[in-house]
Amino acid sequence: MKLGIDKKWGLFAVFVVALFVALFATTSFASGLFASRLNNLSAEEEVSIGDRAFAMLGVGIAFGCAALGAGIGIYGAGSAGASAVAERPEISTIVIIITALAEAIAIYGIVVVILMLSKI
Repeated sequence: MKLGIDKKWGLFAVFVVALFVALFATTSFASGLFASRLNNLSAEEEVSIGDRAFAMLGVGIAFGCAALGAGIGIYGAGSAGASAVAERPEISTIVIIITALAEAIAIYGIVVVILMLSKI
């Protein structure tokens, strides 16, 4: 029995749900749910493993979504760029630049991860 849902739309729905989970995790981290508790500790106090685990989960989800977005962007730019270069080889430099702009999303993800890890 066919449900009538295309594979592309199913993948899109999974991506949207993952995006909402990532946004919740990263915004709760950034809003200070964990950072305020971690910054206000004295030298003798220990951070519970649960707080660190949730903070690391938020960091991982943030970078995972950045890498996934970069991969989707590179896939689109690379496949379209390959067909464009096949027709007009003189635009190969422009195609490389556009693909590099999609890769910049992952670099921004790394910067966010470094900033978040400095608070843990």
